[in-house]
Amino acid sequence: MQRERVLARPGMTPERLDAILAQQMADAEKRARAHYVVDTSRGLEAARAQVAEIIAALRHPQFKSARDGSPA
Repeated sequence: MQRERVLARPGMTPERLDAILAQQMADAEKRARAHYVVDTSRGLEAARAQVAEIIAALRHPQFKSARDGSPA
């Protein structure tokens, strides 16, 4: 799906897309390094709900203390 969407862009060719992808980190490695991953396959509302949960977690005092080293 992503490939089809990108190839629909003006001036994009399969060769150009392949060159871009070859320079990027593999998706599995990006996911392994990420603190949060939003699953967009279940639709916009589900993605929005996940983002809201992530924001709530980031605003939580325990998260802030873990990030800056101060006590909770």
